[in-house]
Amino acid sequence: MSVVAGHRRVVGCGNLYTGDDAAGPLVIQRLAAMELPANVECRDVGTSGIDAALAFQGAADVIIVDACRSGRTPGSIIELGQEELAAWAESAPPNFHTLRWDQAVAVSRRLWNTMPRRLTIFLIEGETFELGAPLTPAVSRAVTDLADGIAARLARPGLPRRPAANHADCPGES
Repeated sequence: MSVVAGHRRVVGCGNLYTGDDAAGPLVIQRLAAMELPANVECRDVGTSGIDAALAFQGAADVIIVDACRSGRTPGSIIELGQEELAAWAESAPPNFHTLRWDQAVAVSRRLWNTMPRRLTIFLIEGETFELGAPLTPAVSRAVTDLADGIAARLARPGLPRRPAANHADCPGES
């Protein structure tokens, strides 16, 4: 599949039923309720790394949102860009039984030899990841802030990046 120029996709990863791991899907829900440019598609891929890999296909610009556990303050938002992600993906060999979004990046490169021109990852530091746990207040605020921030970025023609955090500090949880 070729990359469609100008096509943008926001992909949420996580589980709505395991506390703060719901951050990715909740950002997608908020974005889907907003008025976004016509060239933007929002997808909740749950915890399926294969669905995440498939979601990269055909888009020129992809933003992935997930929760993480790194020891930062709950609700912290971490941004990873192309450079950090490339190093991370190479160090995370794929396991098709437990494929995460970070491994899905490597799989997508290897299987389809096509990737978005721009790939940005936003991770929200979680506190609670137990089955049935509610979203914590700090992560709930971060979900709102991040959805609003992503919507503002998508409304602009270019997507300038802030300096990203060190990728080794915040591995994905999904």
